[in-house]
Amino acid sequence: HHRTTTRICMCAGACRPEWVDCPALIRELLQLRSASSRREEVRRLLAPDLHLWQRSPKTGTVILAGLARAGRAQTAIQVLQVMQEGMVEVNRYHWNAAISACEKGGSWQLAGHMLREMHGEVGADGISYSTVMSACEASSEWRQAMSLQQLSAEEGFRGNQISY
Repeated sequence: HHRTTTRICMCAGACRPEWVDCPALIRELLQLRSASSRREEVRRLLAPDLHLWQRSPKTGTVILAGLARAGRAQTAIQVLQVMQEGMVEVNRYHWNAAISACEKGGSWQLAGHMLREMHGEVGADGISYSTVMSACEASSEWRQAMSLQQLSAEEGFRGNQISY
């Protein structure tokens, strides 16, 4: 099925006709099942509107947050990769939303991998560390969580109630 050309303002904060119908796009992304073909499908779904994301990177944040709520780690990572390929600014909000998808999807190892990649791209922040620590704790990976806590402190990030 195809998305209609009608756009709504959910992704960018104010209504403009060229903005993306984020709820519909999130629903379509959540319907993807096959991991082997998912990357091409993600690219196909994002392609019609990706140029609009260049003007409004918040659209990517909304899409990634929707995938995070559903715990769809692999799809979130693929959206992030397609954004990068499409020359869309990928910032900490995007990375943190993808890491959150890993956490909610129970993928602590993938969350840790994303944190390491994030360091080389935009730099991690306290939210990044806290989210990965939470993923580790949920999987009873206490040593990993403690190591991350120590590393985040060395990087100058103070813990909060969530991380302690």
